[in-house]
Amino acid sequence: MSFLIKCCAGAALAFCSLVVANCSDTKSEIAAKTSSDAEDSNVETAAIFERFEYEGRDPEYLIGKSENEYWNPILPGSYPDPTIMRVEDDYYLALSSFGYFPGLPVFHSKDLVNWSLVSNAIDRPGMLDIDSVSFSRRGVWGPTIEYHNGRYSIASACSDCGGNFIVTADRPEGPWSDPIWLTDVGGFDPMLYFEGDKGWLLYHADPPGGPQYKAHGAIWIQEIDPVSFDRLSEPHMIVDRGSNVEEEPIYVEGPHIYKVDDYYFLSIAEGGTGLQHRQVVFRSKDLLGPYEPYENNPILSQAGLPFDQPNRITTTGHADLVETQNGDWWAVFLGTRNYTEKDYSAGRETYLMPVSWETGWPVIMSNDQRMPHKMPKPDLPEFVADGALLRGNFEIKDEFDTELGDDWVFIRAPETTWWETGEGELIIHPNGERLDNGRQPSIVSRRIQHNFFTAKTEVSLSASNSETEAGLVIYKSNLAYFTLGLVNNELGQAVLRLRERAGKDDVVGGRVLVEKVLGKTGDDNVELSIEMDGAIISFFYTYGDGVPQPLLVNGDASIVSPIRSWDFIGAMIGLYAAAE
Repeated sequence: MSFLIKCCAGAALAFCSLVVANCSDTKSEIAAKTSSDAEDSNVETAAIFERFEYEGRDPEYLIGKSENEYWNPILPGSYPDPTIMRVEDDYYLALSSFGYFPGLPVFHSKDLVNWSLVSNAIDRPGMLDIDSVSFSRRGVWGPTIEYHNGRYSIASACSDCGGNFIVTADRPEGPWSDPIWLTDVGGFDPMLYFEGDKGWLLYHADPPGGPQYKAHGAIWIQEIDPVSFDRLSEPHMIVDRGSNVEEEPIYVEGPHIYKVDDYYFLSIAEGGTGLQHRQVVFRSKDLLGPYEPYENNPILSQAGLPFDQPNRITTTGHADLVETQNGDWWAVFLGTRNYTEKDYSAGRETYLMPVSWETGWPVIMSNDQRMPHKMPKPDLPEFVADGALLRGNFEIKDEFDTELGDDWVFIRAPETTWWETGEGELIIHPNGERLDNGRQPSIVSRRIQHNFFTAKTEVSLSASNSETEAGLVIYKSNLAYFTLGLVNNELGQAVLRLRERAGKDDVVGGRVLVEKVLGKTGDDNVELSIEMDGAIISFFYTYGDGVPQPLLVNGDASIVSPIRSWDFIGAMIGLYAAAE
């Protein structure tokens, strides 16, 4: 077997990989080579994918919009906890990535509407130890991005994998430094604030003496060296409990400071990242306080509004504000589009809304106002960039002619290279890990960006005596997923298996919902298709006469809704291969 060292230039895969087989190998050569290797050394048979298609069909986009309007969300799919900054007429966003790799995506725009990925601040295996954490609940979250004296900095937390850290770069495109660990800072959601030649760090942590009730928290500030980030002062608490203290607010987090005229404005999230999520604001003439809350808080919330339409936007909060070069103010924040009162698939997404100043306070939306799906564009020149993230209902088709693009990610950082692309094929070699063992399964995935969508692929196996199962997967976590896979039985016949894992008490490896022998042999392709329509999911296959056949229709899709197990990321759609 021959080997090729390939360095990937794309932002999503900015590391060198060891690729099995020559790039010039054809499908038949791969099959022959893999079969021979399997006989000689028990190497698992490879799965060969010839294309991937995705089509979004969300009903809210059918109303259409004018050229002067934009769709919310501006970053559809699992792009939570947005943080934003402006450098002259350039805007940059950074977002949480939890256990996905590469992580801490950084986006660029000039009009606040159209965004393109320019880097991932965590793009090298070994930068963070996310291999053993719950990738859907822990890992990298709550970043803030800032620019000071020619240097870009992102402060974030790696939950259960080291604590708070900072990475820096001379350019937002990277390369980003190895993490600088803030070993003397507890809590999470660290925020950098610079003023002149001084720097401060804000963060969420417990109040003095510990919480007095469940989820009771506080916001702290301490001066730091603006270059080394070493602590220069003792921590000082500036907010305890939250806005309306008599209501015992919970989960005060995500702090941001803005200096406007004579006041420092402190914006924080409250209520947890669910239906009671909200944004509140305080102000003070002294950076260290005392801070007074806005009497009309919250300045953003969808809590309490009735659920009377599918895909209604809710759970809004964790906002960050930015002033444009024209003096206008805008806010980015997370929200979800729910197909039931609580359920959604696409994850916590990034939204954009204008900010108005009312009696000297910034306000995003009144408390009785519904979050709209479309809005007038900001007064900024339109930004057109290669690779801009798509919004609305769209179709994509990846024929794997080149290396994987920026929209593909992995579950945790790869320890070995078990995939290869080129000449119209994605080839996955099972790495020996199960889909639910809490490590890195052989899954190449992308964010689901709609509650209503169709995903398709063509797959074949490189040997008829394979114990490899491969196909499409909808993956929320190692405890919640669907797989629609192709496997060969002991007679060399192709078999379709539909599996579901619906929680920690379900069958390890997933329960087999449907198994169908196709009666074919050899390495012919089988087309697999998954259709999700909110709470309903259906599975189809095509082979032989080319007519799609149902395998299971009108199934329950809610097991991959993040709210069902309080996961912080949305479901992913991917291609997988696993050894039986």
